[in-house]
Amino acid sequence: AWGISFTTKEKVINHGDGNDGADFQRANAFAGLLKERGVLTSWRFCTSAAHTEKDVGDTLDRANEAMKVMKEDFGSV
Repeated sequence: AWGISFTTKEKVINHGDGNDGADFQRANAFAGLLKERGVLTSWRFCTSAAHTEKDVGDTLDRANEAMKVMKEDFGSV
């Protein structure tokens, strides 16, 4: 499992670092944008051997689309 944290920290070493100073408004917006694109997440992403390269590629494409919207809405990500 892995996650994305919206923070001003230059370096995140662990989960606590990611939450320290995290922008949860942006995180919620990103999760919502992913959901609109068919990617369900609860702040963590879980990959398994059941996911094909196409699944991973499609998810990354949708995340990239969501990040573009985030940049428009928030000015930076």
